Amino acid sequence: MAICRGSDEHLSTLEEIFSFMASNSDSSVINLDVKAWTPCAATISDIIGMLNLIADHIIELTEKFNLQSRVMVESETATFLNRIQAKSNGIECYLASFGDFDRALQRCLEAGYTGISYDYSGGNKLTTDHMKLLRKKGLKIQFWTVNDTNLIKEALLLHPDFIQSDNLDFFE
Repeated sequence: MAICRGSDEHLSTLEEIFSFMASNSDSSVINLDVKAWTPCAATISDIIGMLNLIADHIIELTEKFNLQSRVMVESETATFLNRIQAKSNGIECYLASFGDFDRALQRCLEAGYTGISYDYSGGNKLTTDHMKLLRKKGLKIQFWTVNDTNLIKEALLLHPDFIQSDNLDFFE
C-alpha cells in the first residue's frame, strides 16, 4: 500500500484495505493466503472453527464493499475453501500446492475450485503440457514465490493467470 498511497500511510485491517479498494475505480484484485496455522495457534484446539470465522468475515466484507469479483483466497485447507465456496458468490478459491501438480489438479476438479496456487520456485517445474491440461479442465493458476528475475521470465512463458512476487521493480 505504501507504493499506492505514500510511505506515511498504512492500512492495518482487511476492512480498511477493502474500503480502499472499493473507493478506487481500478480493477485491482487481492489474494488472501489463509493458513491453518500460525506461530501462536499451537494452543488453539478448534482450528476449523477459527478458519470458519475467518471465511465468514472475508465473505461479509466482500459483500459489504461489493468486491466479490475482486477477491481471491488461497489455502491448503479444503475446509476453509469449501466454506468460502458454499457461502459466497464470486470469490475465487485456489488450492495451495507445494509441488504436486497432479494431486492439486485432481483435488481442484473434485471440489470445483477456481484453480491452483503453485509454489513455482520449488523443485517441481511446470511445463506447457501441464498448462494445456489445466486450461483444458477450465482451471486457473497462480504462481508464488517468484522473485528472481530469471524465474519471473521463465514463469511468464507459461502464461499463468497471476504471479505473486516481491520483485515489484521487474513489473514496472
